Amino acid sequence: MRRSVYVSAAARLGIERLHDWLFEKNPNAALRLIAVLDAHLEGLVDFSERGRIVGDGVRELIVRFGGANYVIRYDVAPEGVAIARVWHGLENR
Repeated sequence: MRRSVYVSAAARLGIERLHDWLFEKNPNAALRLIAVLDAHLEGLVDFSERGRIVGDGVRELIVRFGGANYVIRYDVAPEGVAIARVWHGLENR
């Protein structure tokens, strides 16, 4: 079932923060990271239930990039997929 994907302000800030941190070290990698995260977010349109369940309908999708893991936390509802947060897997969240 196709669903709309809505990215929360907190998730947008998380993506921007990840980009900005990586951009200082490697601008090209930062751009690639954004492309990879965007592709995974787009993938949730058709495959919204592919992330692991972490509680009460909340799911996490692990995105591997550059030897690291990034986490997309989201909820699935009939009206769409709500992206709550995005962070680096080594962050204490």
